[in-house]
Amino acid sequence: MSVVSPENLQKGCGNIFKSREAELEHELKRLQQTNRILRELIARTHLAYIELDLDHKITEWSGHAEVIFGYRREQMCGRLLTDLVSARENKDELVQFLSDILYNAKRKLRTISMINMEGDELFCDFYYTPVLNESGMPSGISFAVQDVTTIRETRETLKRVEKDLNDIFGNAPIGIYQANSEGRFITANPELAWMLGYETADVLVEKMTDIASQMFANEDKAEEFFFSLFEAEQLNRFRSELKRKDGSTFWALSYAHITRNDSGRISGFYGFAIDISNTVRTEIKLQQMNEELKKISIMDGLTQIANRRRFDEILDSEWKRLRREKNNLALILCDIDFFKNFNDTYGHKTGDECLQVVAKAIETSVKRPSDLVARYGGEEFVIILPNTNVAGAFHVAEIIRKAVRNLSIPHGESKTDRVVTLSLGVAGVVPDDQQTQKDLINLADKALYEAKARGRNQSVMSHP
Repeated sequence: MSVVSPENLQKGCGNIFKSREAELEHELKRLQQTNRILRELIARTHLAYIELDLDHKITEWSGHAEVIFGYRREQMCGRLLTDLVSARENKDELVQFLSDILYNAKRKLRTISMINMEGDELFCDFYYTPVLNESGMPSGISFAVQDVTTIRETRETLKRVEKDLNDIFGNAPIGIYQANSEGRFITANPELAWMLGYETADVLVEKMTDIASQMFANEDKAEEFFFSLFEAEQLNRFRSELKRKDGSTFWALSYAHITRNDSGRISGFYGFAIDISNTVRTEIKLQQMNEELKKISIMDGLTQIANRRRFDEILDSEWKRLRREKNNLALILCDIDFFKNFNDTYGHKTGDECLQVVAKAIETSVKRPSDLVARYGGEEFVIILPNTNVAGAFHVAEIIRKAVRNLSIPHGESKTDRVVTLSLGVAGVVPDDQQTQKDLINLADKALYEAKARGRNQSVMSHP
């Protein structure tokens, strides 16, 4: 058995201690380096670093803590962290929270309302962990602190905006919706559901699976809507009839705009629909009124045939057309024989009725849509016959004369017959630059005068 001398034992122990001391020194340098790296990382993230002891007094106060709160390190070390909390926070509850970190930590983040040096309220996220000594026992708390006041304000703003948008979406007096690229609703507001006859917006989204066929009353309009939208990427003031759940329809003004996904591809569209049924009904009524006014402006109120104004318009347009075409234009002027005597004998009411019946007979005798029968004034009537020569017009005049004679309207004061009769003057020309419309009227009037001179109840052709 070999015996180690005291000198060798001492030497060996010394080597062991030196080796262990070197290891500890190396470990210390590694920990110091890690600590430095962690502090640099915290500094780069703009987080404040704060440490507390077991009495919740500040022992570390980093540069970013100075930036956030405005207090220097020497002002804060030794102070209680709770000195900086706002009145919003319950200090007793916060003290309990700090104790929980040391002995019963369950959370790793807490937002605390703080007060900076200027007296402004800050909202700070505290990331925390207990600090342990060599024996593994808590010796304090370390915090990484982030000022989230701006973020919180932004979140609150976003919440308010979201609430406002939801209020607008839910209470807007127009239909609002979003649809996917297949033309199916993703979401809709209550107004659109009401407009389309559904109980709720959720029911609308569930039941209406194809906007084109289920919402639009006209298939062509649906096709135009989608083609125009995806071609131009937006649609403004698109007017169409929409279809309710029960099949009834209403007029709507639609607006739409496409949506895109993160890759830039079209993902669908959002749209707005405004019920304009009342507007359309008003427009239709106004149109009918305008047509009625137009009719009144060109119709004789008593006889319901064209008036003198309409005669002048048609004569002018036909004269210009037939002058270009170098074709015939004929005119018939006719007058009820001894109508003044008729009025004096039977009264103006019967006279008006006579005018109405005679006008109807004349209008019935003229067959072509292009011909015009008008009241020329008093008991005079005029007929425009485009593309008709004098002989053809004379034939029409005789048909008219006989039709009125065959009405057998009693006229006891007529010096021609015992019934109402007509005298007619017929004229015709091929319009050219050497003549005027007035010339044609004068020719017809001259022929009418001759018919009266010959004894009335007859047609006479003009002789230029």
